[in-house]
Parts: sequence; structure tokens; C-alpha cells
Amino acid sequence: MKITSNMKKMSSFKNNLKNISCALFIIALPACSFVNSDDWPLLTADPLWVELEKTENSDVVAEVINTLVLSDPILSKSPYAATALPLIDVRVMLDKIERDLPYQAHNMAKALDMFDAAGKEDKALYWRGVEIEKSQVNEFRGELLMIKHQIMDNDQAFVERQLTNVLLMKVEEIIPDAPNSLDLTLMEQPELSLGSDLFNNQMVVAANPYAAKAGLEILRRGGSAVDAAIAVETTLSLVEPQSSGIGGGAFLLHFDPNKSFAEQLNFYDGRETAPMAATPDHFKSITEIPGNVKLDAVYGGLSVGVPGALAALKMAHEKHGILPWEEVFEPAIKLAEEGFVVSERLEHYITIDQKLKLVPASRDYFYDHKGDPLKAGYLLKNPKQAAVLRRVATEGISAFYTGDIAEKIVWAIKKAPNNPGIMELSDLENYKAKERNVICGDYNVYKVCSIPPPSSGGHTMIATLGMLDEFDIDKMQPHSAEAYNIILEAESLAYADRNQYTGDTDFVEVPVQGMINSDYLKSRAKLIMPGTSMGKATYGDPSPKLALDYDKGHILDIPSTTHFSITDKWGHAVSMTATVESMFGSRLMVEGFMLNNELTDFSLIPVGENGKLVANRVQGGKRPMSSQTPSIVFDDENRPVLIIGSPGGASIINYVTQTIINALDWDMDMQSAISAPHIISRNGPALVEKGTAAETLIEPLKAMGHDVRAVTLMSGLHGIKLLYDDKGSRTLDGGADPRREGYVAQ
Repeated sequence: MKITSNMKKMSSFKNNLKNISCALFIIALPACSFVNSDDWPLLTADPLWVELEKTENSDVVAEVINTLVLSDPILSKSPYAATALPLIDVRVMLDKIERDLPYQAHNMAKALDMFDAAGKEDKALYWRGVEIEKSQVNEFRGELLMIKHQIMDNDQAFVERQLTNVLLMKVEEIIPDAPNSLDLTLMEQPELSLGSDLFNNQMVVAANPYAAKAGLEILRRGGSAVDAAIAVETTLSLVEPQSSGIGGGAFLLHFDPNKSFAEQLNFYDGRETAPMAATPDHFKSITEIPGNVKLDAVYGGLSVGVPGALAALKMAHEKHGILPWEEVFEPAIKLAEEGFVVSERLEHYITIDQKLKLVPASRDYFYDHKGDPLKAGYLLKNPKQAAVLRRVATEGISAFYTGDIAEKIVWAIKKAPNNPGIMELSDLENYKAKERNVICGDYNVYKVCSIPPPSSGGHTMIATLGMLDEFDIDKMQPHSAEAYNIILEAESLAYADRNQYTGDTDFVEVPVQGMINSDYLKSRAKLIMPGTSMGKATYGDPSPKLALDYDKGHILDIPSTTHFSITDKWGHAVSMTATVESMFGSRLMVEGFMLNNELTDFSLIPVGENGKLVANRVQGGKRPMSSQTPSIVFDDENRPVLIIGSPGGASIINYVTQTIINALDWDMDMQSAISAPHIISRNGPALVEKGTAAETLIEPLKAMGHDVRAVTLMSGLHGIKLLYDDKGSRTLDGGADPRREGYVAQ
């Protein structure tokens, strides 16, 4: 097809669609503490690791495996096979496509107009815009192909089959072919006019060298920070499956300096949701068993939430992507097909986690034919995940949330060898990522921005810093007992509110603005007495006008997540935290990727000790509370000076907060700020990082009244510090946490 015919196709398409709409009527329908106790385990930060590292294991693995049905009844089905959709659902889907397709055709027409008007030297650049619109249309194509398969033998679906075929024909008509005269090699390094302040540097800092390099490759092709984020996360899904992946969730914070002030920050919420059939007593079958068996809630199908990472990445790409959707998947697909070298860290977690052996797919992937864990240096290929990524790249995320991949997810959950789950295909089909408002607070001369609930991270960090703003931390001796006493007290006060009030704002009232209100924080800061510990802090009343009457919950705290920070040459920034929750999530593997155990981030017990409902209780369609804290800090000229975040369970908030203090108050370079020993409080004992110089502060802190414990604190901070000269040029200072296997790529 020639480009000159595209506009005729657009006009024909619009007229035909009007006629179709008139002729065919579609019905439109509208720390592992399980009780509220002052008893703290010795290794509060890492309870699951302690359990897994014990050599005693009461599970008879071989016996369980022998009783499993190892065959997969779905493998022989067609690519669009799935449990039959009710015809009324088909009608709703078709109605949505029929409604949205003209809008997408209009966008395609605009992109083609810009291409036609571009000079010869810019043709390749503007064709990239056409490719972006093509990726949106391909979403419709994937859905229509699935519908076509669903209703092909349904005698009652005559009208629906006709409309499906017509819409498929129209989709094909509006997708233009690339012109033969276009030099596509020019698309590899486009110089998009995204703003006047271009920089000559860009950076990706991620938890694994493969992932950081994949992101940098996309940036060098001319991609945006969001394009790079997709490459990073899909690569991490392969090389760091113990922490995150496409079977988990994600929070993405984005900054665009070229937008108006009110539109510069965007937050995309890809948090997992509970199945619609879930009730507050979701984990009752586990919590009622006598003895300390609460960790059993992690393993199996009952803990799996509807994955949201891909949906969030797609939403962000639609607004901030430059490269075509298909292209940003290329690094991960290539790596999955050609193989990657197993790292020492991955070997370690496979070795200590005996639960993986209970799931045939996980066992076959992570262990050799003798049943031994894969060793560091082994070249591991993942053709199944490569196939999934390829389909998502070409068909859109509907390939993941509908059809045979979705059916395999549901089958794995319902047939799990431990705690079978209740997820349905409709839960996947109806999942939506959400764009939410970013929250910010002042700290010294800086503006600190992060994310709102369902994460507790943003408001707890902002509240901590807001209280510290009443003290001169920057003038105190860095990493002194004097400074840490005040930091620990502020953290305790902020965590007291966090533990009491946070939940999913779509279901419960959360006084977010009250908890970060400057007057409220000043009043809370007055409770801090320098040189003295208050002990366990009590929660405050951040919003007296709201009738907030919640009880404390019982939440597993299992730190296994990932974070990466990115900035591109146009000044865009991405701070993204992603997770499957526990190590290897639920331990269930589907088509080469791990399924999360995110539902254990809910309170396992819906009613607290005082008989009141817990805000963070399980409810159908609800997102569990998180501690993820992807953050961007700005100077007084509204320029980003710090892009930061971390994994680490409920301690994430502390890690990020204290790294901000290290980098900005104490003027440490990024690597030193990240590598510095941790001393934190989650409104319990002061936790000092074991085996570090922080242990020298144990006695001084005890003398101030703190209960101090030396524990392992496994952060995974990955950040970028941005420094500007008088001419507006910037220097990028990256840092990767030495506690993991992070990498700075630039």
C-alpha cells in the first residue's frame, strides 16, 4: 500500500463505520508480626529468609510431586482458546471497540497527516508516531480475534459475528504499511523535539546488569524513559524472577519537564487486585490452624492477585512512549530466547527456597534433571516467556489478560498444590491500571514527590521528612547518635499513622492529606524530645472531620521487590518499583513467569484486637496496602535532583527517607548515600544494620532509651542524583545498592 492512499482509507473507514453502526445494533451495558504484640523476632526484617534457610523441612516434596497431575490440558488449544464468554460480555466488548475505534482512526489520521507534511529528512521521525498509533489499533485487533474464536460456533451470535468481521476488516484497513521509500534505519536515533532543554546524558540504574543495559539500549535507540522502563521490567522478569515480573504489579512515577507545571508528574498504579469473589475472611482456612503457620498463606493460589505490571506499563507508554510498543520488548525477547547467565544471587534463592519444588513448572525451570538447583554461570533460556512477551508485543496486553495465557494463569491458581485460589478469567479481563494524583511535600528547600495509597510509602516518607523539617538535621554530625535519635522518632510517629489508617482509597477513607499537612506535622514534631526516645509512638488524629475508626491489621512483611531509576536525554524521569511480593511470589510459574503472592499484603485477619474492622482487609477488587516508595525530589527551580526507590518490605520507606537525607542534607554522592549503613524504626525497636559501622551506635542509642536490635537489612536502593551547572547542563551521579547485584548504565 502507498502512503498517499492512507487518507482515502481514513475517510472510507469513517463513512463505513457510520453505516455499520446504523445497520447493526449492539446492546450497551452500562516484619513478620502476626499479632499486635511488643514481642519482636530477632531478625524482624527478614523472617521468611530465616524460615527458608532452616534445613528442617516437614514437606515431603517427592510425595507431593508424585500426586500432582503434571499434564497441562490447555497446551493443545488454539492461541485464542478460553472458557466461553457469555454472549452479553461479547456484546459489551464489541460495543466498546465500536465506540473507541473512530477515535483511534482519528489519531491515526493525524499521525499520517504529520508524516505527509514532514520534510524528507524527517519522514522516519514522524513515521514513528504512526507506529505508536498502530500499536493501539493492534490492541483492538487482538481482542477481535479472541471474540471471533469465542463465537464462531455460537448459533445465537449471528449479528455479533457480522460486526466482529466488519470491525476486523476496518482495523486492517486503517493500519498503514510502511512506505518502500522510507529509510527505517533513520528511526534508530530520532531527535524528537520534545522540549528545549535537551541533555547529552542519560542513565538507567536497575537491580541487574542485564536489565540496566536493556534499558540503556532502548534509550540509545531514541526511546524515552518509559520505553526504557518497559525493557528493564520485562528483562527483570527473566533475570530476577524472585523479585518482580510480568506476573506481578508495579508503581510507576513519571516526570515530564516539557509539560505544564500541573501536568508534569504522573503516577500509574499497576498494583494487583483481589479476585472479585474474595471476602474479608479470605485467609481464614490458614489463620484458624493452630500454631505458627501464617507463612503458609504465601504459597499457592490463594495469595495470587490479578497482575498489573503490564497494564501500568501500557498506560504509561500510551502517554509517554516514543518507540513502538513492539520494539521495546525486543531486548527481553532476545535474552529469553538466547539465554542469560544465572547469577550468584539467583542461585542462592533457588537453593534456600524448597517450596519451588512443589510446583512442577517451577521445579522443571529452576532445577536440573537431578533435582539440584541451577548454579551460577548456567546459561538459562526461557522460550515460554519469550513467546508470551512476543504476543504481548504484537497483540497488546489483551493477549495476556484474555485468551489462553489468562486461562493458564487461572488454571495454575485453581490447581495449585497448596492453597488453591479463586481467581476467574473475568478478574483478568476486567483488570485496569489506574492513573492517580501524585503527592508532594516540602523538605528544606526541596519538594519531595511520591505516590499515594494503595501504597503507604509516599505519605509516610513525606510525613517523616515534614517532621524532620522542624529540626536542623543538615547541621548535625552525619550518622551521629544525635541525628539518628531524631530520625528514628519521626519515623516511629509516621509509621504509627501509617499502620492505623492506610488502605485502598477506592474502598476506605484514608486521610492522606491530613497525614502530610504541615500544621499537623508540626504538632507531631513537638512530641520529639532530642536525646530521648518516646518508645512506641501512638497514632495521631490527622483528619478530625473524618469518622476513621479502624483497627490494626496482621500483615506478613516479606521483603522481595525491585526498583529502578531512569532519566533520558529530554529530561524525562521514571522512578518505578515492581514486585511479586515474596521471593518467587506464590511459587507458581505459568508460561515461564512467576505469579505474585500480593494478597498477603492485606491483613490476614479482617478484625483487630478491639473488634473493629481493619482498613487493609481483603475485599473483592481491592488493592492491598504497599510500602513501595518510588520518589523524585525537586530543587527550588523545579528540576529533579534525586530519583530514588528501593525494595525491602515495610522498611522501604525508611531506606528511601534516609537516602534522601544522606544525599541532600549530608551532601553524599549517590553511591555513598546508598551504601551507608541503615538505622531505622518502624515504630518498634531501632533496627541497626548488622555487620556494619552502624553497630557502633547501639550503646549511644540505648543510652537515649531506644530498644536496639542488630539485624540484616536488605535494601535494594537504585538512584540517580542530578547536579546542574550555571548554564543548565547536568551531571548524572548514579548509585546501585551493594547489598544486591545492581548496575549503573550510562
